[in-house]
Amino acid sequence: MGIADILGFGKKEKKPFRTPREVYDLRPRIGKEEKENYPNLAHFKILTRDAEGVYGILNAIIAEKEYAEEAISVRDDIKKRMDRLAIKIKINIEKSKKDRPPDYVEKKIDYLERKSIRNNAKTLFVELLEELDLFMKICKEGRGERRGTLDSATEQIIKTVSELHDNFIKVYDDKEIQGLKEKALIKISDLNRYCEENKTCFEEHGLQADVEPNIKKLLEAARELSGEKLLIP
Repeated sequence: MGIADILGFGKKEKKPFRTPREVYDLRPRIGKEEKENYPNLAHFKILTRDAEGVYGILNAIIAEKEYAEEAISVRDDIKKRMDRLAIKIKINIEKSKKDRPPDYVEKKIDYLERKSIRNNAKTLFVELLEELDLFMKICKEGRGERRGTLDSATEQIIKTVSELHDNFIKVYDDKEIQGLKEKALIKISDLNRYCEENKTCFEEHGLQADVEPNIKKLLEAARELSGEKLLIP
């Protein structure tokens, strides 16, 4: 060993440990969740996934030995913070289960079923509105194969009204679904009022003979839907 080696002149200085960028990205996100009284479980799962990636980077540095001590320190710090988060989330979940009523799951399922039924009824109601608009459009245009087109439109409206009544309104005592019945009756009544107000115009264009029988069919369908006589002008 030479004098230079003894005095340390021949040795290369060890560069400071450079913390991986992924660690700098991960730490503040963990810190944000740590400040929450009720850490978000979805966020925790994402953090866990990203932390695994960081562990892999740090383990590779540890394997190279030069900065093993520093990398181990960083890795252990992240693991401790993630473990604390996991414990806090577990405690919150257990507390939530204790506070939750026994029939919570059943109520949740009931809610989802009601929501699905309401959505199906609303979808059918929207189809009815489109069909009624088509009927009125045919009346306004007053041309083309009116009789066949109006007959077809009327048949489809009656079919939709019947499906709405038989599959939903008659079956479910639900405020929203029963509200669709009232809205449907109003729309049919409005269509009838429009046809009454334009009766003279239809007669002049030879359309009244096509409109009148189909309007009667729709009013009959509306009476069945309401379960009573429909109030018409």
